[in-house]
Amino acid sequence: MDPAVRTALEANPVADITINKRKSGGPHRMEIWVHAFEGRVFLAGRPVPKSWYANLLADPSLTLHVKNGATADIPMRARAITDPVERRAVFPLIVERNNGDIEEWVAGAKLMELTEA
Repeated sequence: MDPAVRTALEANPVADITINKRKSGGPHRMEIWVHAFEGRVFLAGRPVPKSWYANLLADPSLTLHVKNGATADIPMRARAITDPVERRAVFPLIVERNNGDIEEWVAGAKLMELTEA
């Protein structure tokens, strides 16, 4: 990922993603927080049902639209992180930004790592 884009995401985590809906197959663009740190990029959501998560499980391809501090449309792939050890390593950095309970996030929050396609 371009260093300017990574710096923009680290400074302002709000971006858009375009995903494919699992039922209709059509594209859907939405605003979401993107967590970039330690050379990795993540999507995470509070421990409640998330349609973006279900859609990315069905089709892990997406486009990341960076819009604050830099502009870029980056084709990416999502990988669900379900291993408790890996989740416990990632969530402290995300929860710190969101003032949440780390145990609640590790137990039930949605977590995906994004890599360039």
